[in-house]
Amino acid sequence: MSLESKAKRPDKYLKKHAGAEKLRVAAYCRVSTDSEEQASSLVLQEAHFTNLINGVSVWSNAWVFTERVTGLRERKRTEFMKLMKLCEQNKVDLILVKSISRFGRNTLEMLQALQKIDTLGVDVYFEVENIWLHDRKMQVFLTAYLALAQAESENKSQNIKWGVRRGFETGTSGYSNLLDRALHLTADQCCRW
Repeated sequence: MSLESKAKRPDKYLKKHAGAEKLRVAAYCRVSTDSEEQASSLVLQEAHFTNLINGVSVWSNAWVFTERVTGLRERKRTEFMKLMKLCEQNKVDLILVKSISRFGRNTLEMLQALQKIDTLGVDVYFEVENIWLHDRKMQVFLTAYLALAQAESENKSQNIKWGVRRGFETGTSGYSNLLDRALHLTADQCCRW
């Protein structure tokens, strides 16, 4: 079911909130670095979801949460924690997210968060994948996708660490050999800058 069709028929989500006039919709936007390209992506995500939420008459904007932080550790994601708190306080009915990888990259933590959100009666829509949390057949897909996202992040981290170690081993790291635990730039390496 598309986002547009659910937007037109929110009654399924309003049963729990008898007397509620509008579906309380939040969005979660995240990028993992402070690069200019990712900063632009964050601004675009925020504008997109703000416009989408405000453009549906039967929705009210609960909040658009944005943060620049890696998705591996939930406790470091303060905006994500604020979103979870709002869900626990029964102030959110639906969460919009650009993609599963933006929601998080730690498989266990994200599955636990999604289970908690699910038990609170809050639905989540992942726009790129066109997946709804409450569609049970998608639980297996979400588990596999989150595992792949975590593995990709860990692989990038390992590759960077390997490159740094290899640079030190071969002397191509920009530093000469470690002597007495002190780092020294070689003269020709300093002149490159």
